[in-house]
Amino acid sequence: MVSAEKPDKMLAVICGAVTKAYTVAMESIMEYKRFLEKGQFPSRDIANHFHHRFYL
Repeated sequence: MVSAEKPDKMLAVICGAVTKAYTVAMESIMEYKRFLEKGQFPSRDIANHFHHRFYL
């Protein structure tokens, strides 16, 4: 019988954080595109929201 070890806790935390950041980024991009599809210019808050999320 083969058993798998539990993943390192720090690796699990980093993977969770990257997944969350990706999800938030995709939601921001979709919202930005919705504004453009309506012919509206997105507010600065939306543009800055996406930009500031990826500073480490």
